[in-house]
Amino acid sequence: MSEAGADQAKMRRLLLGLLALFIAACGGSGLGPTEPLDVKVVISVGQTALLDRTGLVLRFDAVLSDSRCPTDVVCVWPGEAVITVTLLARARQTRVELRTDPASARVTSVEGLRLELVQLEPYPRSTSPIPQGDYRATLRAVR
Repeated sequence: MSEAGADQAKMRRLLLGLLALFIAACGGSGLGPTEPLDVKVVISVGQTALLDRTGLVLRFDAVLSDSRCPTDVVCVWPGEAVITVTLLARARQTRVELRTDPASARVTSVEGLRLELVQLEPYPRSTSPIPQGDYRATLRAVR
C-alpha cells in the first residue's frame, strides 16, 4: 500500500472511531436500561465524581446548613444538615438538596437515579465551626 493509501486508511479509521463516539454520546448516558448501577462515592465540597461508566457526574456544591447536635453536647433533637449536589448529565445540570435526617429528603430521584446522602462528615463540635472545605459527603447512586 502506498503512503497516501495508508494515510487515507488511518484517516478513515479515525473518522469511524469519532463517529462511534459521537453516536454513543448522543444515545444517552451510556447506561442501558437493564444495566444496574450501585455506586458509593465520597467527595468534598467543590469536588466532582464520575459515576462508573455512565458519563454522569456528581458535584458536591455546598453545605447549606448544619444544625446537627454537636458530639460534645446533649440535645433534645438530633438536628440535620442540608447539602446541595448537582448531577451533570450531558448538557443538563440538575441541582438537588439532600438532608441527613432520615425523616426528611435524605433520598431523591434525579435523571433516573436514586441518589442518597449516606453520611456527612465531620460531625460538629460545639467549640469550632466546620469550614466548607472540610466537609465530605458519602453519596450512593442506584439505578
